[in-house]
Amino acid sequence: MPPPNQEQNDIRQELNELKERIEELFRGKESQLVFPLDGRSKEILNLIFVDRIFFGYVNSDGTTGTPFPKNWTSSRTALGTYSITHSFNTTAYIVLATCRSAAFRMPKINARNVNNFVIEIADNTNALADSDSMFIAMIKL
Repeated sequence: MPPPNQEQNDIRQELNELKERIEELFRGKESQLVFPLDGRSKEILNLIFVDRIFFGYVNSDGTTGTPFPKNWTSSRTALGTYSITHSFNTTAYIVLATCRSAAFRMPKINARNVNNFVIEIADNTNALADSDSMFIAMIKL
């Protein structure tokens, strides 16, 4: 398959702009849109809107970094294991995390509970290790 041409890139850009406008209009609802891109193929955009997005830094010792959501806490519960406490009172949320150091692998969300989630971080040998990390939590109310 040949690489996308400029017209296809322009269409993708327009679709992204449309998606942003639709998200503003229909926040809190779910939808699926299908767009023809070249007359033969179709691209499906699953639009799952979230109501709130939170993000923060956790230092390797478990203390909160900057920025960090107001009224949330973090702690190091064991080597390479961090608990972040929030007040969602539901498990209807998604969490993504990453390390702030290239020496570590992608962290794992070990638990996602109604009032906290747990991040585990391993080094390049898969042994749990302390590291600064960042997270994004998205909740659909």
